Amino acid sequence: MSRDLANTNKDSDLIKVITGSENITNFMLQSYHRAKAKMDTCYDLMGAGIISTDKRIMNAVLELINSGIKIRLITDITKENAEYCKELLKVSDIRHIEGIKGNLGI
Repeated sequence: MSRDLANTNKDSDLIKVITGSENITNFMLQSYHRAKAKMDTCYDLMGAGIISTDKRIMNAVLELINSGIKIRLITDITKENAEYCKELLKVSDIRHIEGIKGNLGI
């Protein structure tokens, strides 16, 4: 499901709210193809586990890296998701901010 929160016709001016895990994954995979130089993302404490265990996402991330795109991630690193974060450190820069709620990518 997607809602446009802006009153404009240009895709670049739209804010989209995506719900449902499969819809979110598909949107992420589609957005990876639009990355030109870097991808900056912010995930809540569940995001690292979801990303690092989904082979489709990790394969897409590896394709980005192989094409020279830099990936940076901000997340809430906890002892519960530390192993997932260690996996993501292999493919991205990671920074910690406590208490993040929600996810976004630029």
